[in-house]
Amino acid sequence: MSLQSCFFVFGFLPLFLLAYYCIKDNLKNLLIVAGSCAFYAFCSRKALVYLIIIFLMTYVFSLIIDFMQSKKMHYKIIGKSIFGLILSLSLIPLVYFKYKTFFLSEISSLFHFEINPNSLSDHNSVGGYESFPGLSFITFTIISYLIDCFTQKISVQKNPINLASYILMFPKVLMGPIERYSNYRNFEDHKNISCGEISEGFKRFLIGFCKKTVIADNLASIVALTSNVDSISQYSISTLWVSSICFSLQIFFDFSGYSDMAIGIAQMMGVRFKENFNYPYIASSITDFWRRWHISLSFWFRDYVYIPLGGSRKSTTRNIFTLLCVWFLTGLWHGAAYTFIVWGLIFFICILFERYVLKLDTREKSIKIIWRICTLFIVNLNWVFFQSPSIQVAFQKIKAMFGFTSSPIWSDLTFRILTENSLFILLGILFCFPVARWVNKKIADTKIFNLYSIVEALLILVFLIWGISFQILGVHNPFLYQQF
Repeated sequence: MSLQSCFFVFGFLPLFLLAYYCIKDNLKNLLIVAGSCAFYAFCSRKALVYLIIIFLMTYVFSLIIDFMQSKKMHYKIIGKSIFGLILSLSLIPLVYFKYKTFFLSEISSLFHFEINPNSLSDHNSVGGYESFPGLSFITFTIISYLIDCFTQKISVQKNPINLASYILMFPKVLMGPIERYSNYRNFEDHKNISCGEISEGFKRFLIGFCKKTVIADNLASIVALTSNVDSISQYSISTLWVSSICFSLQIFFDFSGYSDMAIGIAQMMGVRFKENFNYPYIASSITDFWRRWHISLSFWFRDYVYIPLGGSRKSTTRNIFTLLCVWFLTGLWHGAAYTFIVWGLIFFICILFERYVLKLDTREKSIKIIWRICTLFIVNLNWVFFQSPSIQVAFQKIKAMFGFTSSPIWSDLTFRILTENSLFILLGILFCFPVARWVNKKIADTKIFNLYSIVEALLILVFLIWGISFQILGVHNPFLYQQF
């Protein structure tokens, strides 16, 4: 089951929310756990069993941490060793399900022995894994909770139902955001949910639904036209560039659409998730891009990898090594393939260039404008590695995009794409900018604000009906980031 499916939108979610608003506050966390288990069972029953086991492990680990703190063991070497073992055990499911095939394939290639293909089936797919959707997000959520408990930033949650509601909460279980328990516990009692919060949450959910069904899914059909890796040289330069731009738009509206839906559902439940996207394609630099793109992941690596390894407090050499670790792990987190590692390392090189060579803070305005354009160009080009099944295919596509093949500049396919899908491309480009926020700010204090609210509601309704029609017609795709 997916958040944009008609069954979820018109069946599961309304029934869940109806029950949620009707039951007593002290039973709401129990309902969240039950509803989340039912939601995950629709995705994969086998994965639900694994998820429950992982939760039970996490609960036991947190009690061990609580015991060590009561005995003042967390200051000693034995306590730190036990905690290191706990973190290692917490990573085992992620390593097994997501990286098993990748590591075994590399080992077999290195030592020249064969592995039974059946032993690798049902665990991995190209660029991700099928048997346990959302495991990367769940694992990072658990690790942040355990580290914060061990460092005493938060107290251990001894109520298993309350902890399960945080870890298993279905809006974020497949694709995040990677929410910290320190934020979730502020809303853990689920009391005093106002009609305004429900209304705002519902609006946010609908906006995310429209992003996914109207824009992302239709852009995906354009990207699919150039998905045949054996025919890259046959596509024109213009077709490859249009496809590349469409993929950049698709992945943004796909992932930010899910985040909006998850944030909206949580808000309807009285829980405030933090923002996960802030118009990343208007970023002034690569560093700024990662302050705006997948914010919860960026903050996770900052707080649990970058700062513990020394951050910017150490020498230049140490800082470069720390950044290398962060971006290598960021790439590897996205998928068990060299393309993701290269994708992460390209960002690493760009950030080094910005920090130690370009130094934007000291540059004149013209240089900043040029680099803003370069940032958009680099990000778009780097998505080619993210999208491609292999490094060879990525380089082959980039060569063709820059005319290093016999491909023509223009083709009938480019013309057909632009004429048949111009509306979706224009919508994608338009809503990459904070247009609605700007308009809202301009008229917030005017007499036409009420009229604007009515027009906004009607536009959302039109887009909702439009999105539902695509769902009914079967023009929909799974969320891209669900595989990560």
